[in-house]
Amino acid sequence: LNTGLRRGELFSLKGANVNLDAEMVTVIAATAKSGQTRRVPLNAEALAVLKAWRKRSANTAADDFVFPGEDGARLTNINKSWGGVVKTAKLAGFNFHDLRHTFASRLVGNSIDLNTVRTLLGHKDIETTLIYAHLDPDNLKAAVKKVAVAS
Repeated sequence: LNTGLRRGELFSLKGANVNLDAEMVTVIAATAKSGQTRRVPLNAEALAVLKAWRKRSANTAADDFVFPGEDGARLTNINKSWGGVVKTAKLAGFNFHDLRHTFASRLVGNSIDLNTVRTLLGHKDIETTLIYAHLDPDNLKAAVKKVAVAS
């Protein structure tokens, strides 16, 4: 919700990919859908969660998974636990990928330019990011106002 990372990118995240001092997560090319490495800044909430998680976790080495599965292996399935979260929160039909969509929608809703949204989401092609363009209709109005000549 606060990083826009895909589920597989989160599952593949290792300690070396999280730099709490720089407040940055690196998605390495091998685990990115686009095949390209990208760096995603951490907001205050994501940073606080990762710091708390690291304190509680036994897996703190650089090559350990941040969110390990059984016996420290790569996590592969959270369907049962995710189903419990969705049920408890009474969010019928809410799937994990909706977190990523919400992240993108919030960026667009806060007038973040689409190329920045594309970069943060790791889209290779701006066409994919344009799916979110309709979410901020006031953007066009604001853009035109900025070119008005003061009299």
